[in-house]
Amino acid sequence: MPKNEVKKKTNTAATKKAHIKANKRKLRIKRILYSFTLLFLLSIIFMLLILIFTDKDFTKNKEEINIVEIKKKENSNNIIVKLNQKGSCSLDKVDWINSNKNICEFVDTYILDKIYLKDINDNIIEKDLKVDYSYIEEFKVNKEKMILAVNAQDKIDYGLVIKGKMETQVEFISDNNDIATVSEDGTVTGISAGETTIHVKFKDKEEKINVKVSNLIIPVAPDFNFDKDYLTCDIYSKEENDELDEILKFRVTEAGYKTRAGAVAAARFIGLEFPYIINYFSENGRYPGVDGEGRYYHEGLYLNKSRYSVLTNSMHGPGVWGCYIHSVPAEKEIRNGLDCSGFITWIIKQAGYSPGDLGAGVSPGVEDMTDLGEKIHLTEDVVKNTLKPGDLLSGDGVPDIEPINGGHIAMVAGINGDDIYVSEELWWGTGYVGAVIRKYSTKDLLRYFYWQVDMNEFYGEDGNLTNYWIK
Repeated sequence: MPKNEVKKKTNTAATKKAHIKANKRKLRIKRILYSFTLLFLLSIIFMLLILIFTDKDFTKNKEEINIVEIKKKENSNNIIVKLNQKGSCSLDKVDWINSNKNICEFVDTYILDKIYLKDINDNIIEKDLKVDYSYIEEFKVNKEKMILAVNAQDKIDYGLVIKGKMETQVEFISDNNDIATVSEDGTVTGISAGETTIHVKFKDKEEKINVKVSNLIIPVAPDFNFDKDYLTCDIYSKEENDELDEILKFRVTEAGYKTRAGAVAAARFIGLEFPYIINYFSENGRYPGVDGEGRYYHEGLYLNKSRYSVLTNSMHGPGVWGCYIHSVPAEKEIRNGLDCSGFITWIIKQAGYSPGDLGAGVSPGVEDMTDLGEKIHLTEDVVKNTLKPGDLLSGDGVPDIEPINGGHIAMVAGINGDDIYVSEELWWGTGYVGAVIRKYSTKDLLRYFYWQVDMNEFYGEDGNLTNYWIK
């Protein structure tokens, strides 16, 4: 073999050997890189597993957990507390709220005086705060107007609903203490005739009450005053009659127009606030409607000649209440007023009803006042369980061994324990004369009256009914 050819073969073998050696070196390097990469990835995975299972955040620095922002959540009663890192929040170190995206949310909360923060390492810090999102949801008073007699009192009640915590001291201020004063608890006292305004204030809220003090009425007492004078002739001007009509209408409206309570309010006004006793008048007949002589068919009081314009018919009048006119049954001149059925129909009329021109008897085939509701024979059980202010009572009104079945009509004006107060117009021979509120025991009530006339269906609604007028 030629020398050159041998040399060429030797070079080729060496080259192959060098290539194989280089390839082995590259493969070894690749294996080393792969192993390093695999170890690096396994290390990262291991660290992540530690973070997941131990809840340790090694990427965080050692900064103390703190509050970044506090705000009220929009359209909500919740408070949002944003932290500078993951953690938990509490108001009492007992119930903890875990943060979500570094935010703790306190549900239905208005005030944060103090808050506790806990980081992921269970380190707890305390933060004193002065965060108050309290607000007044409702503030209102129970009335817009008061009418008082001189020396009479009434109480302002108010409704206050607060979300959160606030001092609940309400301030009462009178514009004119010479007319009416108001105490710290909202008791208004009439001082002299006139009008003023009571301001009821709480924080930035204010309600106003118009107070009218009248010297034409007297303070309401626990019992009827039988020493009151009888009404005499022409003592009221038109303006005074108008003012008394306004007060009467206000009392009825406050209790409930066209309700049982409205009728009771009219009865109580005449008996307790009107300063005179309206005389009993033996009427001159009802048909064809002798108006204003023992009966008065209109809303309002009949105290001034200006009321003559509403009268429809008169026999021996006209003459306002308290003025002398001739009474056919009495056969003499007596002071005009109301008879018993005239008085009760007038009371019912003031409450917005039209009872009709009805008498007081219990007569088969003749409509009378006992036909306005179900007649129930009065017993102790009835008095105790079903009798209500506004019901009518029928009987003779004269003490006897047994009550006479009919001849007199009256209205229950109040019930206070075992005392039944009866509004009625009484005549001579009863020991009392005129429109009064007479107090009965159950025994005496059964002696004087025979029927309860249940007026539930007639009135329809009770309104703001109270059993007794003293709160």
